[in-house]
Amino acid sequence: MREWFKKQQKIIVWILAVAFIAGIAWWSVASYLSSRPSTTQTSLDQAVGYIKINGSPLNDSQTWVLPAELENEY
Repeated sequence: MREWFKKQQKIIVWILAVAFIAGIAWWSVASYLSSRPSTTQTSLDQAVGYIKINGSPLNDSQTWVLPAELENEY
């Protein structure tokens, strides 16, 4: 068994190196996909903060602070 490992050492090292690099690539892609904002429709009920003018909130979703945005800041 030991002789087999000595013969196959270069192949085993390359397989481990490729698997490690593929794991890092997969991790970075998954991290990117999970950090992208969702394309679902947002509503004022989901906002943790918003701007009011004359006592009524603005309908512009650009003025709302969503939980994901707040989490990214802190």
